[in-house]
Amino acid sequence: MRKEFLLRLKKIDELVLKMGAWIEETFALAREALLAGDKTAAEEAVTRDEELYQTERDIEILCMHLLLTQQPVARDLYLVAGTLKMITDLGRIGAQIVDLAKYAMILKKPRIKIKKLDHMMEQTGIMLNRSIKAFVEKDEVLANSVIDNDERVDKYFIKIREHLAEQVEKSPDLATESLSWLMVIKYLERIADHACNVAEWTIFAATGRHRHTPRPGGGALPPGDGKPL
Repeated sequence: MRKEFLLRLKKIDELVLKMGAWIEETFALAREALLAGDKTAAEEAVTRDEELYQTERDIEILCMHLLLTQQPVARDLYLVAGTLKMITDLGRIGAQIVDLAKYAMILKKPRIKIKKLDHMMEQTGIMLNRSIKAFVEKDEVLANSVIDNDERVDKYFIKIREHLAEQVEKSPDLATESLSWLMVIKYLERIADHACNVAEWTIFAATGRHRHTPRPGGGALPPGDGKPL
C-alpha cells in the first residue's frame, strides 16, 4: 500500500511540474506580448487555458483518491492537503496570466511608456519560478525567499501607479489607456501574491505549519514559530 501511495505522489509531482511549466511558458508569452507588442504571443497565451484547467483537475482527482483510499497521516496528510490548496493558487495564477495577454491585445498601440514595467514582470516571473520549484523540492528556504520578495513587487506596483496618475494629469485623454495599464500591474501584483501563497503551502506541506497560522491572541506567526496542525 505504501508503494502505491509513493507512486501516486510521484505522479502528482509530475503533474505539478507540468502545471508549473505551463504557467512559466504562458507568462513568458504574456510578457513578450506586453513589452514587445507581440500579437502572436498574446493570441497563443489566450488559447492555452484549457490545458491548465485539465491538469489542475487531474491533480485534484489524484489527491482526493489518496485521501479517500490511502488514509494518509501526519506528513503525508500535510503534503496532500497542501497540494490541493497550492494548485488552487496556480489555477488562479494561470487565469490572471491569460488576462494579461488579453490586455496586451487591447493595448495594441500604447502611447504611455511604463517605467519599470519590465522590472516588475521580471521579479514576478522569478517569484513564480521559485515558488513552483520550492513546492516540488519542498525547499523551505527557497519558499521563504519568494515571500520575502513580494515587497519588491508591491513597490513597483505603487511606483507605476503613481506614474500612470501623473500621465493622466498631464494628458486626460490617456485615461482609458491608463486604466488598462493599471489592470495589468494589478494582475502582476496579484500573481505575485498567489506565488507567495504557493510558497506558504510549500512550508505547510513540508512541516505542517502555515506561515500565517493565527495565534490564540491574534496576529500571524513569524516564520518557524508555528506548531503542526
